[in-house]
Amino acid sequence: LAVVPGSDLSATAKKDYIMGKGLEIAVVYRDDDVARRAQTFLSRQHFPALQNLELKVERGELRLIGTVGSFYEKQIAMSVCQRVPGVLAFVDEVKVGD
Repeated sequence: LAVVPGSDLSATAKKDYIMGKGLEIAVVYRDDDVARRAQTFLSRQHFPALQNLELKVERGELRLIGTVGSFYEKQIAMSVCQRVPGVLAFVDEVKVGD
């Protein structure tokens, strides 16, 4: 639980927040965290070409750039990156080729 300095979140509200009792929350991910998480997810795939793709994240928009050897590899990369928490938009700039 992170409380913004200067907020007046009471002890009860903190407990309710932790217990998930009817409070709405918004999770904000930093761009560098999103990029790091996406790179980790790509590196866990069994396709070495995916580890060479470039990732750029700006305000939640993940841009995937590079070249892979097959449309299957491209689909895997796109699928993995779109599921990363914090990705609000996805831009595919992956080419299939040698």
